[in-house]
Amino acid sequence: MVVPTIVVLDAQCRMAALSMGGSDMHKVSEDVNGAWTERAGASVYWRETYSGGERLRLAVPANVRSVMRALSDRLPAPHQLLYVLHTPRGEGEAGRYQSEMLPDGELRTLLSRFEDFLWADGRHDLWLRSAESGALIVWDRHNDVYCYGDLDRFEAELVQLGFEPGDPPPLGTHLHHYRVEFDGDAAALLAAQIWSRTPLRPEDEQGGL
Repeated sequence: MVVPTIVVLDAQCRMAALSMGGSDMHKVSEDVNGAWTERAGASVYWRETYSGGERLRLAVPANVRSVMRALSDRLPAPHQLLYVLHTPRGEGEAGRYQSEMLPDGELRTLLSRFEDFLWADGRHDLWLRSAESGALIVWDRHNDVYCYGDLDRFEAELVQLGFEPGDPPPLGTHLHHYRVEFDGDAAALLAAQIWSRTPLRPEDEQGGL
């Protein structure tokens, strides 16, 4: 039995370091009518405004890893990766880890190598940026994806993937998984790049302690 290293409870969010075996591992579970299930959205996207303008947002459907592959492939090289480690399990210090410039193909290689970890563990947020176009994809701990930049191009890609415009799914009581199975991958990811680390920003931190 794995002893949780972090447990956070409040009215809206339950977060724990849990180990759940099987092929259905995912980074965040949601309480749906009293049963814990993977938080995943229908194949819908929507435009929303934020302080800097407009962005696309989608909740990734269950286990559809091709969504992140396809969207990241739309980013012209070279790339930069920002790995926001908000809830470490001993692999390194919490912080915002920015990679050096990644040449064409290296981002795909990195995402493929650590795909299982990135998909099924909630200790991080991931930012993918095109240094050429400035386009940005943010994949957060709640399994939501935000697209910035040429929204029409992103929207066209989502339509090709079977997405339709729709309404955002609500986020209720939920639980984040920080999995012991991926502690080695988390350490290997930090060792795989020369990172420039800066402290977490207040909005990065996992609240509720």
